[in-house]
Amino acid sequence: LSYQLYDDSFNLYESKTFQDISINVDNRKTPKRKVRELDDISIKVNSFMELYETIRPLIENNVLIVFSDTDIGAFKKDCRIYGIPYKKLTYIDLQEALYELSTDARHKSNLKDYCIKNGIRHNAHIPEDDCRVTFILYIDLLNKYGEHFLNKFNFLCRQNQKKVV
Repeated sequence: LSYQLYDDSFNLYESKTFQDISINVDNRKTPKRKVRELDDISIKVNSFMELYETIRPLIENNVLIVFSDTDIGAFKKDCRIYGIPYKKLTYIDLQEALYELSTDARHKSNLKDYCIKNGIRHNAHIPEDDCRVTFILYIDLLNKYGEHFLNKFNFLCRQNQKKVV
Protein backbone atom coordinates (compact mmCIF):
# COMPACT_ATOMS: atom_id res chain seq x y z
CA LEU A 1 0.00 0.00 0.00
CA SER A 2 1.16 3.50 -0.79
CA TYR A 3 -0.31 6.88 -0.12
CA GLN A 4 0.58 10.37 -1.17
CA LEU A 5 -0.62 13.56 0.49
CA TYR A 6 -1.16 16.72 -1.52
CA ASP A 7 -1.96 20.20 -0.27
CA ASP A 8 -4.70 22.46 -1.66
CA SER A 9 -2.29 23.66 -4.37
CA PHE A 10 -1.68 20.04 -5.42
CA ASN A 11 1.87 19.98 -4.12
CA LEU A 12 3.06 16.60 -2.86
CA TYR A 13 4.17 16.84 0.75
CA GLU A 14 4.26 13.22 1.89
CA SER A 15 4.65 9.88 0.17
CA LYS A 16 4.94 6.51 1.91
CA THR A 17 4.84 2.88 0.91
CA PHE A 18 4.06 0.05 3.30
CA GLN A 19 4.66 -3.65 2.91
CA ASP A 20 2.86 -6.16 5.11
CA ILE A 21 5.52 -8.81 5.54
CA SER A 22 3.02 -11.27 7.04
CA ILE A 23 1.42 -11.75 3.61
CA ASN A 24 2.77 -14.45 1.34
CA VAL A 25 2.84 -12.98 -2.18
CA ASP A 26 4.19 -16.06 -3.93
CA ASN A 27 0.83 -16.80 -5.58
CA ARG A 28 0.12 -13.24 -6.74
CA LYS A 29 0.04 -12.29 -10.40
CA THR A 30 2.32 -9.31 -9.79
CA PRO A 31 5.83 -10.09 -11.04
CA LYS A 32 8.14 -11.05 -8.19
CA ARG A 33 10.68 -8.44 -9.32
CA LYS A 34 8.07 -5.79 -8.49
CA VAL A 35 7.76 -7.16 -4.97
CA ARG A 36 11.56 -7.07 -4.63
CA GLU A 37 11.59 -3.44 -5.78
CA LEU A 38 9.39 -2.60 -2.81
CA ASP A 39 11.84 -4.13 -0.32
CA ASP A 40 14.15 -1.13 -0.48
CA ILE A 41 11.53 1.61 -0.41
CA SER A 42 8.79 0.33 1.88
CA ILE A 43 8.06 0.63 5.56
CA LYS A 44 7.61 -2.91 6.86
CA VAL A 45 4.56 -3.75 8.94
CA ASN A 46 3.78 -7.11 10.52
CA SER A 47 0.01 -7.20 10.04
CA PHE A 48 -3.02 -5.44 8.65
CA MET A 49 -3.74 -4.23 12.20
CA GLU A 50 -0.39 -2.41 12.33
CA LEU A 51 -0.98 -0.89 8.90
CA TYR A 52 -4.53 0.10 9.81
CA GLU A 53 -3.47 1.93 12.95
CA THR A 54 -0.88 3.87 10.94
CA ILE A 55 -3.13 4.96 8.07
CA ARG A 56 -6.54 5.13 9.77
CA PRO A 57 -6.43 8.88 10.56
CA LEU A 58 -5.41 9.63 6.97
CA ILE A 59 -8.04 7.56 5.24
CA GLU A 60 -10.90 8.45 7.56
CA ASN A 61 -10.34 12.22 7.51
CA ASN A 62 -9.51 12.92 3.88
CA VAL A 63 -10.92 12.46 0.42
CA LEU A 64 -9.17 9.50 -1.16
CA ILE A 65 -8.45 9.61 -4.86
CA VAL A 66 -8.35 6.03 -6.08
CA PHE A 67 -8.12 4.54 -9.52
CA SER A 68 -10.53 1.75 -8.64
CA ASP A 69 -12.71 0.94 -5.67
CA THR A 70 -11.13 -2.54 -5.64
CA ASP A 71 -8.69 -1.39 -2.95
CA ILE A 72 -11.54 0.11 -0.92
CA GLY A 73 -13.32 -3.26 -1.05
CA ALA A 74 -10.17 -5.10 0.03
CA PHE A 75 -9.72 -2.68 2.92
CA LYS A 76 -13.33 -3.18 3.99
CA LYS A 77 -12.89 -6.97 3.79
CA ASP A 78 -9.72 -6.84 5.92
CA CYS A 79 -11.52 -4.74 8.53
CA ARG A 80 -14.24 -7.40 8.68
CA ILE A 81 -11.67 -10.22 8.96
CA TYR A 82 -9.90 -8.50 11.85
CA GLY A 83 -13.10 -7.38 13.62
CA ILE A 84 -12.47 -3.68 13.06
CA PRO A 85 -15.58 -1.52 12.73
CA TYR A 86 -15.46 -0.19 9.18
CA LYS A 87 -16.00 3.54 8.82
CA LYS A 88 -17.21 4.40 5.33
CA LEU A 89 -14.51 6.19 3.39
CA THR A 90 -14.85 9.22 1.15
CA TYR A 91 -13.25 8.55 -2.20
CA ILE A 92 -13.29 9.55 -5.85
CA ASP A 93 -13.22 6.55 -8.19
CA LEU A 94 -11.36 7.64 -11.33
CA GLN A 95 -11.93 4.36 -13.12
CA GLU A 96 -15.65 5.09 -13.06
CA ALA A 97 -14.94 8.52 -14.55
CA LEU A 98 -12.86 7.03 -17.38
CA TYR A 99 -15.57 4.45 -18.01
CA GLU A 100 -18.15 7.19 -18.44
CA LEU A 101 -15.86 9.14 -20.77
CA SER A 102 -14.94 6.11 -22.87
CA THR A 103 -16.20 6.16 -26.42
CA ASP A 104 -15.07 2.74 -27.62
CA ALA A 105 -17.37 -0.28 -27.55
CA ARG A 106 -15.42 -2.00 -24.76
CA HIS A 107 -15.44 1.08 -22.51
CA LYS A 108 -11.72 0.77 -21.85
CA SER A 109 -10.99 2.41 -18.53
CA ASN A 110 -7.66 1.24 -17.24
CA LEU A 111 -4.64 3.15 -16.04
CA LYS A 112 -2.25 1.50 -18.48
CA ASP A 113 -4.23 2.65 -21.53
CA TYR A 114 -4.59 6.15 -20.10
CA CYS A 115 -0.82 6.40 -19.61
CA ILE A 116 -0.04 5.09 -23.09
CA LYS A 117 -2.56 7.44 -24.70
CA ASN A 118 -1.15 10.45 -22.81
CA GLY A 119 2.56 9.59 -22.97
CA ILE A 120 2.91 9.18 -19.21
CA ARG A 121 5.72 7.01 -17.84
CA HIS A 122 4.24 4.47 -15.44
CA ASN A 123 5.94 1.71 -13.48
CA ALA A 124 2.81 -0.40 -12.97
CA HIS A 125 2.32 -2.39 -9.76
CA ILE A 126 4.73 -0.16 -7.86
CA PRO A 127 2.20 1.39 -5.49
CA GLU A 128 3.88 4.78 -5.16
CA ASP A 129 4.03 5.16 -8.93
CA ASP A 130 0.41 4.03 -9.23
CA CYS A 131 -0.43 6.84 -6.79
CA ARG A 132 1.55 9.38 -8.82
CA VAL A 133 -0.13 8.44 -12.09
CA THR A 134 -3.56 8.34 -10.47
CA PHE A 135 -3.04 11.90 -9.26
CA ILE A 136 -1.92 12.99 -12.75
CA LEU A 137 -5.17 11.51 -14.06
CA TYR A 138 -7.14 13.32 -11.35
CA ILE A 139 -5.58 16.69 -12.24
CA ASP A 140 -6.16 16.03 -15.94
CA LEU A 141 -9.84 15.22 -15.39
CA LEU A 142 -10.24 18.18 -13.05
CA ASN A 143 -8.75 20.56 -15.62
CA LYS A 144 -10.73 19.15 -18.55
CA TYR A 145 -14.11 18.50 -16.93
CA GLY A 146 -14.15 20.35 -13.62
CA GLU A 147 -14.93 19.51 -10.04
CA HIS A 148 -18.64 19.06 -10.75
CA PHE A 149 -17.85 16.17 -13.11
CA LEU A 150 -15.52 14.49 -10.61
CA ASN A 151 -18.04 14.84 -7.79
CA LYS A 152 -20.28 12.39 -9.66
CA PHE A 153 -17.69 9.77 -8.71
CA ASN A 154 -17.14 11.02 -5.16
CA PHE A 155 -18.59 8.59 -2.69
CA LEU A 156 -19.69 10.22 0.58
CA CYS A 157 -18.59 13.66 -0.59
CA ARG A 158 -17.19 15.90 2.14
CA GLN A 159 -16.22 19.51 1.60
CA ASN A 160 -12.87 21.30 2.17
CA GLN A 161 -10.62 18.35 2.87
CA LYS A 162 -7.08 17.52 1.76
CA LYS A 163 -6.65 15.31 -1.28
CA VAL A 164 -5.02 11.92 -0.69
CA VAL A 165 -3.96 9.40 -3.30
